[in-house]
Amino acid sequence: MGILKKEQEDAYPILVLPYGTVLFPGRTLHISPANRPDVIAIIANYYSGALRTKSKDNAPLINCVPLRSPYLSADGRKLIESATPDAKNRKQSDSADVSKDDLYNYGALAKINGIRGGKSGELAIVVEGVSRCKIQKITQETPYFEATVNVFKDEGMLPT
Repeated sequence: MGILKKEQEDAYPILVLPYGTVLFPGRTLHISPANRPDVIAIIANYYSGALRTKSKDNAPLINCVPLRSPYLSADGRKLIESATPDAKNRKQSDSADVSKDDLYNYGALAKINGIRGGKSGELAIVVEGVSRCKIQKITQETPYFEATVNVFKDEGMLPT
């Protein structure tokens, strides 16, 4: 495991990942916008060129943050009290009632590699993890979350 070094702080749109899904640097995910107004807004801004932050290869950057487990705090520590094991109480990323309190404080900065269409006309946003990051402050909640984040660079990692 390498050492995390704070590289920069900036504001990025947040793509809320479905419950149980995590994005790591160097990995790719396809996220469906079905019933997800936040993902549809991000896709619209992607096509209009309105996403402000860009990677080195000029791809737009977003922050991919998973929904919190009812058993863990926002920073990933185990909760003994107030954990709700009932799956019905678990929020889903496709529900409109996801709040900033439902998100972990950590995520992955990712570049948008594109939008892919499926055989049945379904779309998916394709994201590739670039580095880890920590949310400092939520600055926008609609049409999608946006936050200032600390972006970290892994130092001392062995090449794969």
